[in-house]
Amino acid sequence: MDGGKGGRTVHGARRQMQESTWRRNEHGRFGRLALVSTFCFGLLGCQTSQPCCHRGHVAAELDSRVGQTLGPVVCPGETAIPPGVELSDGCTEDEAVAVALWNNANYQELLTQLGTSRAQLLDAGLLTDPQFQIFFPLGPKQLEFTTFQVIDALWLRPIRVRAAELDLSRVADQMVQNGLDLIRDVRVAHALLLFAQRRLELAIEAEQLRTDIAALAQKRLDAGDISELEVISSQVDAIGAKADSGRFRQDVILARNRLLNLLGLVFHEDELVAVGSSLPDVPQQSASELVDEALAVRPDLRAAEIAVESASERTQLARRQFMNVDAIYDANGKGADGFESGPGLRLTIPIFNRNQGGIAIADAQLQQAMRQHVTVRDRIVLEVQTSYTQAQQASENLKTVQQEILPTLKSALGLARKNYLDGGTSYFLVLQTTGQFLDARARELELQAAVQRAVAELERSVGHQLATESKPDAPPEPELGAIPKMPDTQDSTVNDLHNSAPETSDPVSVSDGSPTGLIHAEMVSSAVTAHAVRTNSHTKEKREHAWFEIHMRIDPRLRPWRLRRSRTSEVRKEGTAGKGREASTRD
Repeated sequence: MDGGKGGRTVHGARRQMQESTWRRNEHGRFGRLALVSTFCFGLLGCQTSQPCCHRGHVAAELDSRVGQTLGPVVCPGETAIPPGVELSDGCTEDEAVAVALWNNANYQELLTQLGTSRAQLLDAGLLTDPQFQIFFPLGPKQLEFTTFQVIDALWLRPIRVRAAELDLSRVADQMVQNGLDLIRDVRVAHALLLFAQRRLELAIEAEQLRTDIAALAQKRLDAGDISELEVISSQVDAIGAKADSGRFRQDVILARNRLLNLLGLVFHEDELVAVGSSLPDVPQQSASELVDEALAVRPDLRAAEIAVESASERTQLARRQFMNVDAIYDANGKGADGFESGPGLRLTIPIFNRNQGGIAIADAQLQQAMRQHVTVRDRIVLEVQTSYTQAQQASENLKTVQQEILPTLKSALGLARKNYLDGGTSYFLVLQTTGQFLDARARELELQAAVQRAVAELERSVGHQLATESKPDAPPEPELGAIPKMPDTQDSTVNDLHNSAPETSDPVSVSDGSPTGLIHAEMVSSAVTAHAVRTNSHTKEKREHAWFEIHMRIDPRLRPWRLRRSRTSEVRKEGTAGKGREASTRD
C-alpha cells in the first residue's frame, strides 16, 4: 500500500511537470506567433504600391496634347532654356510655350503638389508602430511587460491606399490642365505683344503722315488756299497721332513684361521681340462636336470624376472606423509556474461613438465632389461654346476687312488720287481716305490678334491642339498703283514738298516699301502735279460722283456733304438756266 501510494505520488508529480511544460510551450508558441505577426504587420506596412502619376506622366500628357513637354527640375530661382530655342533673333509662339513650361514659377510651384500627393500615398500604406509597456521588478512587484499592436489598420489599409492613389491621379490630371492654362496664357500674351509691336509701327507711320498733312495745310494757308480752321484741324490730328504713338509704346512695354513674367524670365536683359508665324484658322467642326470632344478628353473633368471616386472610397473608410482593435502580448517574470506570457485583444465598444461625425463629413464631401463634377462639366460646355463663337466672329470680321473694306479703300484711294490730279477733288479728301486706310490696317491687325487669342482659348477649352489649316499671318499690302513723275512748277508749296523729298527716278522709292511710305510718296507726287491742266466741269462732276459712290460705303459722314454739293450743283444749274432765259428775253 505504501509503495502504491508512493508510485501514485511520483506519477502525479510527473504529470504536473508535463502540464506545466506544455503550458510553457503553448505560451511560448503564442508569444512567438504574436511576435511573428507583429513583424509581418510591420513588413506589410512598409510595402506601398508604386505610383504611376508623376512628373513624367504630366510631361507625356502635355506632349500628346500640344506637342510640348516639361523640362528638368532645376533649383528655385534658376532658369533653363530648351534646346533649339534662341530668343535673340525673336520669339515665336512655340518657343514662348516651350520656355514657359520649363521656367514659369507659378507652374513649377503647382507641380510640387505631385510630391505632396506621393508622400500622402506613402503615408497611407504605413501601419502604426507597436507599443511596448514594461514594469520593472522593484520590491514585491515582479517583472511584467506588454506589447500592443493596432490590427484594425489591416483591413482599413487597402481603402486608404486606394483613396490616396486616386488623389494622386486627380492632382496629376489637374497639373495637366494647369499646363494647358499656362499654354493658353502664353499664346495670348504673345499675340498681344505681336499686335502691340505692329500697331506701334503703324502708329509711327501714321504720325509721320499726319505731321506731313499738317505741314502741307500750313503751307496752303500761307498760300491763301485754305482757311485757318482747316489748319487747326490737321494740327490737332497730328498731335493726337503723336499721343497715340506714345501710348502704343507703353503698351508694347507692358505686353513684353507680361510675356516675360509668364516665361519665367523676369530678369531677361535683352529686348524680347515677338515674331509672328502663321495665322491659325478656325476648325471646321461644329460647336456640338467640339463640346463632345472636350467632355471626353478634358483633364480637369477627369480630375473631377476621380475626386468623386476618391470621396466614395473615403465614405467606406469612415463607415469602417467605428471601433479600434489592438493585439496584446503580455508576459511576467514570476508566476505560479515561473515565466508566464500570453496573447490578448483590446478593443473599444462602439456604444456612444460609432464615428457618426466622420461618416457625415465623408458623405458631405462626396456630395460636394459630385456637384463639383457637374459644375466643371457645365463650365467646359460654356467655355467651348463661347470660344468657338468668338473665334468664328473674329474670323468673319477679319475676312470682311481683308476682302471688302481694304479693297474698297484701295479703289477709293486710287480714284481720289486720280481725281485730284485732274483737279476734280480737294487734296484733303485724298488725305482723309489715306487716314481711313491706315485705320483699316490697324483694325486688321487687331482682328488678327483676336483670331489668335480665340483659337488659343478654343484649343484650351477642348483640351488639345486642333488640326487646322494655317494661313499667312500678315497678308500683302494693297498696291497703290504707279505714281506719275513730277512736272516743273513754280508753286511754292509744291517746290517745298519737292525739295523735302529725296531725289530718285522712281517716286515710289521715296518710301522704304511700307504702305504708309508709299502713301507719303504719293502725297509728294500728287502735291507736285496738283496744278496740272483741269478738265471741264462736266467731267469733274462725273468723277466726283463716282468717287463718292465708293467712298460713302466707308465713311457715311460724307453723305450730308454730298447732299450739300448736289444741292449746290442744282442751284448752279438753275441759276445758269435763269440767266439764259433772261438773256433770251432781252434779245
